Order: sequence, then C-alpha cells, then structure tokens
Amino acid sequence: MKIRDFSWRRSEIVIRIFCINSALDRVKFWKFGVLTDQSDAWVTLRMSGDLIEDALMGLCPVDLRMKEFKRGNVVRTSLQHVNVTLHRVGPNTIDLYGFRSMAQTICHELKSSLTTLNARINHNI
Repeated sequence: MKIRDFSWRRSEIVIRIFCINSALDRVKFWKFGVLTDQSDAWVTLRMSGDLIEDALMGLCPVDLRMKEFKRGNVVRTSLQHVNVTLHRVGPNTIDLYGFRSMAQTICHELKSSLTTLNARINHNI
C-alpha cells in the first residue's frame, strides 16, 4: 500500500491516497500460466478540512455542502473528466474513490483547485 500526503497551509486540507492492490498481486502462478488482475483497482483519497467542500465543488457538478450532502451520503459523479465516487464520512471529511489508473490526474485536478482556492483566500478575491 502506498501512501502520499499533501497539505496546504492556509486551507488546512489534507489528502491521503491509499492505492488498493489485489491479493492476486502477491500470489505467484508463474508455473501454471499467466494471471492478470482485471478487477478494476481503485484509489481512495480521504480529504479533510474546513474548505474541502469549496475545493471539490469547483470540480464536481454536485452540491457538497453539509446541508445537502450529509454524513453517510454517497454520490457517483465526475471530477472534471474523471468518474469518481464521493462519500461523506464526517462534517469536514469526504472520501473520494476513483480508478487507480487515474490517480495522478485526480491529484493534479485537486492540487490545481486547492492552489486556486488558496490564492483566492490570500488575495481576498
């Protein structure tokens, strides 16, 4: 399991990425043939902080404010052009599930959104 942490000073948002690998990756079947894992590996990002709703609502066409997207709610949506699933796990915490092959793209989009949000806060825009 690989874990990467990103944090932004002002917005106090922390993103953790957990790459979920199949148990089949650890089994050796080389004597019997070739085995490929086609189970659609997923990546999970846990995002928390006071401004996470603002950061995500700039990327997703979903109202993620706490009054609409309550704890335990799950929605399938897009983050820019990437299909993702969002799950509210707490007042300031949202889990994002996406295809592992799109992890870098998801991180890039989130970093861009957080950078823009941070610039707005620092310049009172």
